Amino acid sequence: MALLAVLVLVSPAQAEVSDKMLIVDHRVDPWIWPAALCIAALALEIKWPRFGLATLPFSALLAFGIYSEFNDPYVGPAILHELGEAYVRNSWIAIGFALLFPVALTFSLNIRRRRMGA
Repeated sequence: MALLAVLVLVSPAQAEVSDKMLIVDHRVDPWIWPAALCIAALALEIKWPRFGLATLPFSALLAFGIYSEFNDPYVGPAILHELGEAYVRNSWIAIGFALLFPVALTFSLNIRRRRMGA
């Protein structure tokens, strides 16, 4: 009888997604890995010309992970509901920055090196 009562009274449980995400502060965390990739690109580009582009594959993998996470039919809406649009928007901005920064850095430093050498 007790088992029947438990089965009848149990309501569907909803797991929180945000406690499984790597988040310490919603305003900062989407920027941690892309910022680290930009710093690595800068350090590589200063030490070895054109090696800043070596961070692009990692940025692309990060972009794919974010894309697949937000477009998952179960996780994506849960993230949007729990963490809000700002988290999603900041994540996309951070990924765009991680993809564009190494290219812009390499291009601008290459032009600067040519001007200094000529």
